[in-house]
Amino acid sequence: MNKATIGLLIIFQFAWTWTLSLYIRLGWSSPVVYLPQMLSDLENLGAWAFLIDAVFLIALYFVIKPHYLRRRGTSEDASEDEPLDNKTDN
Repeated sequence: MNKATIGLLIIFQFAWTWTLSLYIRLGWSSPVVYLPQMLSDLENLGAWAFLIDAVFLIALYFVIKPHYLRRRGTSEDASEDEPLDNKTDN
C-alpha cells in the first residue's frame, strides 16, 4: 500500500469517526441540528486541535505529493547526453 492511499485513508477515518460520533449523540436528523454540536465540539478540542491539524495536514501531504510529482514530469531522459545517431566526431 503506498503512502498516498494511507494518507487518504487517515483523512477519511477522521471524518468518519467524527460523523459517527455526531450520529450517536444526536440521532438521525436534519443537518441544521448538527451545526451547533459541531461548533461545540470544535470549541472543546482546544489544544488538541493543533495535533489533529498536524496529522490531517501530514496525511493530506502524502496524498497530494505523489500526484504533484507525476504531473510535474520528474522523469529522467537518459538520451540527452548521447547523440541521436551515435556517430562520433572524428
